[in-house]
Amino acid sequence: MAERTGLLLGTGCLAALAGPVLGIGVAQLTGTVIGDSWGYCMGVSAGYAAELAGGGPMGHFFEAIAFLLMYLFAFPAGFLAVTLSTQRAPRLGLAVLAGLGLLLGGASFDLALHLVPPDGYYLAARCPHGHPPWWPPMIPLPDHGPPNGFENRG
Repeated sequence: MAERTGLLLGTGCLAALAGPVLGIGVAQLTGTVIGDSWGYCMGVSAGYAAELAGGGPMGHFFEAIAFLLMYLFAFPAGFLAVTLSTQRAPRLGLAVLAGLGLLLGGASFDLALHLVPPDGYYLAARCPHGHPPWWPPMIPLPDHGPPNGFENRG
């Protein structure tokens, strides 16, 4: 029992340290992909695209807090769930895979919600229905409405 407790504490510390670092890295990468997508679809820089569309995906305070918590705790949650529920030796490998799976699943959810510029702020010639042409068609994205005349602004 003492050996199991020591292993649990050691792996728990690993998850607590690695989880937020991985989460922040994946959140940064996801934010960059979203910003670049908005910039491409609007034909402007990523920063200006976020400004035009109302502050970007992190413009809503409670949504930003929810996604921040998801990125910080997804890996440790998956990691610890497997660590606590299995008794076999490959537990560490399974725990790492579960943590990464939960973290990447959350990042995929974030991309699916925010990759398309909101409220019709896109150039239809570049991004039909607001969907970037490089996005795999088998992964659905929401439609954020028809272009709102953004492309006719001088």
